[in-house]
Amino acid sequence: MRIEVFASGRCVPSQGGIGIFGCVLKVDGRVVWTESGCSGRTGQTILSAKFAGAIVALRKLTDEHAEHPEAALALFVDDRQTKLQLDGTWPAGQNDCHFPLWKEAHELYFVLNEYREFYLGWMNNNLAAELVAQTMKRHGIAEGRTVRR
Repeated sequence: MRIEVFASGRCVPSQGGIGIFGCVLKVDGRVVWTESGCSGRTGQTILSAKFAGAIVALRKLTDEHAEHPEAALALFVDDRQTKLQLDGTWPAGQNDCHFPLWKEAHELYFVLNEYREFYLGWMNNNLAAELVAQTMKRHGIAEGRTVRR
């Protein structure tokens, strides 16, 4: 059994905006779970949104690992910087506004990383990106600006 989670995030505007994320879980190539969300507050960055998505994804993978300890697990984030910060190759600075989210995601990653059948990679997933776009629309967030209702 192979369990993969794809996480994507966006922030509008990219600095100081609202963070949005989308996650997709596949079991043996079949989509079985999706989740998306909006931080609902301003002052975020694109990395804040990506780490919020990674946290949701890593929590779901932890639950799946508890139910299926024999399964191979994989998390795919949608850019190289997020991957390198998650695995500690490129640590976040304590003054970075996304530091608390990075710290939580990084800690969850290291718990799963102890499992020999865990893989972290970076790859775009159209379904995760589409969840982000749908969540933006649902919350009245247009690309590049916030729409007031």
